[in-house]
Amino acid sequence: MKQRKKAAVAPSSSDIPTVKAAAVAVPGHRYWPTALVLCAITLLAFLSSFEAGFPMDNKRLLLEDRRLGEATAANVGLILRHSYWWPLGEAGLYRPFTTLTYLVNHAMLGNTAAGYHWINLLLHMGNVLLLWALGLRLLRKPMVAACIAGVWAVHPLVTESVTNIVGRADLLAGMATLGGLLLYLKSTETEGAKKAAWLGALGVTTLIGVFSKESAVVIVGVIALYEVIWWKERKEWRGLAWGMLATVVPTAMMLVARWRVLSQSLPPEFPFVDNPMVAADFVTAKLTALKVVAHYLWLVLWPAGLSADYSYPQIPLATGTAGDWAAWITVAVAVVLVAMCARWSKTALFFALMAAGALLPASNLLFPIGTVMAERLFYVPLMGVVACLVMGAFWLGERFRGTFHVARWMPAGLGVIALALAGRTYARNFDWKDNRTLVEASLKAAPNSFKMHRILAMEMFAAGLTPGTIDGILAEAERSTGLIESVPDAISDPDSWRVAGISWLAKGDLQRTPADLDRGTPAPPEVMAAYQKGRERLARAAAIDGAVHAAYKKKLEARRAAGYPVPPYEEGNAEVHQLLSLAYMRTGEVPKAVEEARLALSMHPAGAEAFRQIFYALATGGYLEEAAVALFEGVFVTSQASLMPDLVNLYKNLDKDGCAVMNSPNGPVVNPACPIVHKDMCAAGAEVLKTERAAERMDLAVRQEEIMRNSGCELGR
Repeated sequence: MKQRKKAAVAPSSSDIPTVKAAAVAVPGHRYWPTALVLCAITLLAFLSSFEAGFPMDNKRLLLEDRRLGEATAANVGLILRHSYWWPLGEAGLYRPFTTLTYLVNHAMLGNTAAGYHWINLLLHMGNVLLLWALGLRLLRKPMVAACIAGVWAVHPLVTESVTNIVGRADLLAGMATLGGLLLYLKSTETEGAKKAAWLGALGVTTLIGVFSKESAVVIVGVIALYEVIWWKERKEWRGLAWGMLATVVPTAMMLVARWRVLSQSLPPEFPFVDNPMVAADFVTAKLTALKVVAHYLWLVLWPAGLSADYSYPQIPLATGTAGDWAAWITVAVAVVLVAMCARWSKTALFFALMAAGALLPASNLLFPIGTVMAERLFYVPLMGVVACLVMGAFWLGERFRGTFHVARWMPAGLGVIALALAGRTYARNFDWKDNRTLVEASLKAAPNSFKMHRILAMEMFAAGLTPGTIDGILAEAERSTGLIESVPDAISDPDSWRVAGISWLAKGDLQRTPADLDRGTPAPPEVMAAYQKGRERLARAAAIDGAVHAAYKKKLEARRAAGYPVPPYEEGNAEVHQLLSLAYMRTGEVPKAVEEARLALSMHPAGAEAFRQIFYALATGGYLEEAAVALFEGVFVTSQASLMPDLVNLYKNLDKDGCAVMNSPNGPVVNPACPIVHKDMCAAGAEVLKTERAAERMDLAVRQEEIMRNSGCELGR
């Protein structure tokens, strides 16, 4: 009995790798059945992923990025010179290789979801086989290695990286990490030209990885970790030096390229409501980060409730509650188990520390990132955790092999677990069908995510407004604002209040006829109450928008003072003020409606809707000629003919001499020779010219001067 116990804890031969690591003593052709089985179970688990479309970030990054429209040298250049989210926003990310794969995907397989899903699935299968190959090298036990790869392949936690198309960055980073380590190990077993070839392949793999996602830099640490753990057996000074050179150089190239691109971009924003740790003190932030680590570990063991978002206040800042202590104790136990691995199995220690190292950059323990938690961030760390759990299961089987033949049934037991995980993954893939299905599934697991309630309200709003649906929309919108109501304006979210505001306006409009709205008929008390609630929420949205942009402007001023260029940026959300203008019109406060419409125009002068909003506000208040001037300004600035019909209808009511509107082959048009039209047109032209000169847009000012000369207007200075 004592001998059996000693054998169970003693290091196995797999913990003593040599410089010329021995291969598994199994003929090569016997690997193919296992490889085919691993690919088959992965395919079966993710067959349902082809039902998924372009939810959430997929729509913006894949359908709205103009760089992906055509595979041209110009678009490739834009991808290399700009950040990952350009031109849609800035998140401080530079992942050109990932974006290039989207471009190739679009060019070769079309802009269909199925094409993207096939590539993601093939990449994941590649990672499954790489993990299996790594397990074979380290363990020299084919069954254990296959179980590790099989369980990880179908674990529901990987769906956000595989089924979520833009999770491709994690797939590529994982491939670089696993592939890079295996290439390094091959380089230490050869000399001369072959060694150079393996090192060259390692360098290229690292380059692809770090330009796909920043977290791939962990390949440097993984290689060093491997050599440190088995240093006594290997003492691979020379191989490690070459391996570090092959990985550090491409990593440095990425860091330089990333700095050059991001230094020319607007600084990223890390909203408090996406990650409360950005505004917490040091100790609270780190304790909260540890709590998140515990949540990841819990999802490894019980992945029943999965969410695409954990925004405020789903994971509140640590305050020492019972739940906080349970999370910290979980992490402490995990640390103790990792320390025990040092005595039990160096391979288990390696996998455990690889998991910790892969999670560290995205854990908020070193520095705050853009999200408090995201399941896709656990794609690579999950490999190490699963490896340790499977190895532990087989160890227990050997230790109690005489009890109910545990060792004999262990592979079958793990197979049952893998089958259950695959079933959960298959079901989880359907959640990614569209925004509505994903949000509803996420709210079951994260009911306190303000963002998910807001998006659900938006999806319900877009699905159709009826008296039967508006109350449900308002319930979700109000739930969203209620969750962030106490958050200070400068770090809050204006969109939730915007959605709530427009929903209340819609509730009021649904109780009135189109004719009442067109005539401006006073609203009954119950309708006015809805309008006033909408106005209040839109006013809060405008206040938050102003506070957020004021804080961001300070960041830009500090950046400019440091000598960095600051690209053009919008100083506010014009849509919020357009909607607030509409709310004031609904409540009969016309001067305020005009003020908000002009503010929206100053924020986004190229928008025709802003000019149309001013027109409606002025026309509703009876300022018809001023409304005409506003529409002419819109025509000059936007060059959009869509504003002309409003001008025609306005002058039909305004013109007393009957010359303002004339017939043409295309229907009625305004007559610029009519005195009232000429006067309004020149007044609008002068205002536009003044604005262009003040903004130092001299090319546009010159164009406006030419338009005014041709129209016979006087040029003021």
